[in-house]
Amino acid sequence: MNFLASYIKEVLSIIDEFNIKIPDKELEEFIYSSIESAKDENDFFNILKNKFDAKSVELDFLDKVKKLSSSYLKLYDSFTELKINLNEFFKFDSFEGEEIFDEYLEIDSTLSETEKFIELYIREFSNSDFLKFSWLEMSSGQFSFLTLCSRFGYAIENLSNEKKYNSYLLLIDEGDLYFHPQLQKDWLYHFIKIVDLMFNGSIQVILTTHSPFVLSDMPNTNVTFLSRELKMGQNFVIGLEGSPRTFAANISELLSNSFFIKEGLIGQFAKEKINSCIRWLLTASPADVYKERDELIKFIDLIGEPILRNKVHDVYQSKLKLFEGKDLIDLIKLFEVKINELKKFTNEEKND
Repeated sequence: MNFLASYIKEVLSIIDEFNIKIPDKELEEFIYSSIESAKDENDFFNILKNKFDAKSVELDFLDKVKKLSSSYLKLYDSFTELKINLNEFFKFDSFEGEEIFDEYLEIDSTLSETEKFIELYIREFSNSDFLKFSWLEMSSGQFSFLTLCSRFGYAIENLSNEKKYNSYLLLIDEGDLYFHPQLQKDWLYHFIKIVDLMFNGSIQVILTTHSPFVLSDMPNTNVTFLSRELKMGQNFVIGLEGSPRTFAANISELLSNSFFIKEGLIGQFAKEKINSCIRWLLTASPADVYKERDELIKFIDLIGEPILRNKVHDVYQSKLKLFEGKDLIDLIKLFEVKINELKKFTNEEKND
């Protein structure tokens, strides 16, 4: 249906181009009868063309429709040669508030038939854009990187048809968005290599990022740090707390810099839980700590940062020792009472 709808749309565009007057009702009959005939014939793109042949219209118009029909038929024949899997699924429609049925066709991108089909579509139908392609093998980050490079390729192809340029200015807004941390760390390296291959001439790149992974590839002389505070029209930070050198800087150091993450490098939920545990240990009685010792040890063992884990464990142990010390004192007192009782009992026996 996408093939047919796009074909009819282009035929209508050619009718307007040649200013051919066909009554709307007659044109509607042409289209619907073509769709009905297409159910029984393979080359349905020629059906509508043949109907125009029977009318007395300009030859140039017929030639253009014939060429269009031939292109669509060629693409359709290429499409039927593909090995296709139909995938059906339900998805949630946020506008309707209910699940709706959807489907997509899955084809193997490594096969020669697929490559021929995609090349033909790009060459003759890229302006029509009636098919949508997605790459199931790729993550969202990989697809984002591919999209960025393909935009450059598209721009270069259009520029080369108009004028030759010796210098380029590339503006990239958060080009590392959706990237896995490993790809964030490596993407500037790959990006520079790809840009060198694609562009001939001098290149200046201006990019924005929130990522310290990308910043570690940049000398601080080439970095402008933006702040939220506006001061007399100035909204950039002259220097950073900590080391001002960014190139080859340790990524964890850049993360701990106040420009990126404030109040430590652990999650807020974990931080609040640990603080609550420490506050309780400091205020609870030694006996209460002893009662909860099993749960406390389990929680302390969960803490991943060894220094922080050891500090919390030290607080726990110091409180536990207070309980053990108090328990020992109580035991001594108990033994003293027993000893005194035994002494008293011995003295009574002697008197008897």
